[in-house]
Amino acid sequence: MEETTRELYKVETHAHTAEVSSCGHIGGAELARMYAEAGYSTLFITDHFYRSFFEKQENMTWTEKLAEYKKGYLAAKAEGEKYGLCVLWAPEMRLDCCPNDYLVYGLPDSFYEAHPEILSLDLPEFSTLVRENGGMLIQAHPTRAPKSGPTPEAVEGFEIRNTNPRHMEKTDFELCERLAAEYGLLQVGGSDAHRPEDVGRGGVAFSTPILTAADYILAVRAESGCILCSI
Repeated sequence: MEETTRELYKVETHAHTAEVSSCGHIGGAELARMYAEAGYSTLFITDHFYRSFFEKQENMTWTEKLAEYKKGYLAAKAEGEKYGLCVLWAPEMRLDCCPNDYLVYGLPDSFYEAHPEILSLDLPEFSTLVRENGGMLIQAHPTRAPKSGPTPEAVEGFEIRNTNPRHMEKTDFELCERLAAEYGLLQVGGSDAHRPEDVGRGGVAFSTPILTAADYILAVRAESGCILCSI
């Protein structure tokens, strides 16, 4: 995928809300406003789908916990509609078995309802389950030391450009891109936005609008986009 900063239909693939991600500093509604003002047409809310979040939701059923998890996304979606910004969601998952983070695109609510055990799976089981249900699995910041290790065997693609300014010195972009090419993986970018200064620094741009997660998956698999990287 070509890397460029030219203006097309800009898609933020990786952003967090203060309602759900403990390290998030921007509420969902404000995040949507900021991305609309930055000229993006689509925003994926990728709040942390971590064991720690669900353990904090005490005395709730799994369904109720999932509803709590989507609060940031729903706030962003409602605000985004005012600006013509398409807001979608895709969890950033961290399994109990390893410290890596994986962005999961294209799976419906019913998938998560049916799999309350998902975080306890090992990586091969997790990868197989996502793929068998039609999802696209992207490893976020796979070379961010010391917290991440690349697992090309388990994913469809790498986030080769993560433009969060607090991650830059910890990430080997050259290695990430080389491994993606070596293993024939899809290559994407994302801002990994948590704070105002992170917004709109990255993502992927396409020549056609991305209105659903399925649109995004098809466009990425077709390698029709260009990576946005403002660093």
